[in-house]
Amino acid sequence: DARGHLIAVAAIARDITKRKVAEQQLKVRIQQLQAISDIGIMALVSSDLKKMFGMAVEHLARGLNVELAKVLELRPEGELVLVAGVGWRKGLVGKATVSGDTDSQAGYTLSVAKPVLVENLDKESRFNGPPLLHHHKVTSGLSTVIRGDNGRPYGVLGAHTRKKRRFTNHDVHFLQSVANILTTAVQRKNYEDAQEILHRELSHRVKNNVTVVQAIARMAAQFSDSKEQLVESLEGRLAALTQSHDLLIGSNWTGASLARINKLVLGTQVARKRIHLDIEDIKLNAEATQAITMVIYELMTNASKYGALSNNKGSVEFSGRCMRRDNKSVYQLTWRESGGPAVKKPRRIGYGTKMLKWTIERKCSGDLGLDWRREGLQ
Repeated sequence: DARGHLIAVAAIARDITKRKVAEQQLKVRIQQLQAISDIGIMALVSSDLKKMFGMAVEHLARGLNVELAKVLELRPEGELVLVAGVGWRKGLVGKATVSGDTDSQAGYTLSVAKPVLVENLDKESRFNGPPLLHHHKVTSGLSTVIRGDNGRPYGVLGAHTRKKRRFTNHDVHFLQSVANILTTAVQRKNYEDAQEILHRELSHRVKNNVTVVQAIARMAAQFSDSKEQLVESLEGRLAALTQSHDLLIGSNWTGASLARINKLVLGTQVARKRIHLDIEDIKLNAEATQAITMVIYELMTNASKYGALSNNKGSVEFSGRCMRRDNKSVYQLTWRESGGPAVKKPRRIGYGTKMLKWTIERKCSGDLGLDWRREGLQ
């Protein structure tokens, strides 16, 4: 009043619930974005999937405000193994398994290949839920696929809570973003592992090739009477070695079929019907591809210079069969010449014979039998 005494109070009340909810949601979104940033940085600097998964599930649980989060890895036999997690009973990480069938949330997630949301597991009609979730009294959750190479599933990323909850689109996007980063990390690790295997394999191949070239050079020097003869011997054998490399490069160093080797080395003579093939085709590994290419080259070179292919009348029958010998599976190749000049057994072992013997016995763990028949070498 005029004397300054308080006689009434005027008050205005404003409902700021929506604003506070929006502020809280914004805080959660910022936390989720920070989590995605941290996980992404980790993925860039480290290829340790165990650490990566551990960090991801911790951030996922905090970002979604849930008690449980997990990474399940899909094994070849179809089971999913808990390889990382937070909130699970002690001793389960690394040991607990979940069925990959559609009766589990994780298995169902793999089958639909998209995020799966569960509001009430007890009332869920799409799947029953695995014992792992029921034992932890899970009520709500969401899960999505982590992908590996060529789009194949690597496993499942999931988050769960014991409280009934309806997850939002923002929650799904957060989960999917984390899964996408883990997908990139898995693919990168697989690539690095493949590169490491390739480097070791390349080192092995280089050493193997050096051994072969050294053997060729030593034998060529031992059996050559002139520099010209040495060069001729080396050029031919190294050309055959190069041909085997071409086959291996075309197959990504997995090997080649015997039919492809014959076509490459004997193609012209087969087309001219000088060589008749009766080969049971088999796939050879990389080392055997190289060795058998050299063997066939030696046989054809000898036949062209001294044997059945050195005139216009001779021919060769080349056959190959899988068979059993001493309870072992073996492959027998038979090279049979006829119609060429009369054959005499050489007085001393020549370069070609020694090369054949070394290649078959040392490189193929096989046996070489030479029959110097008058009508043609067999």
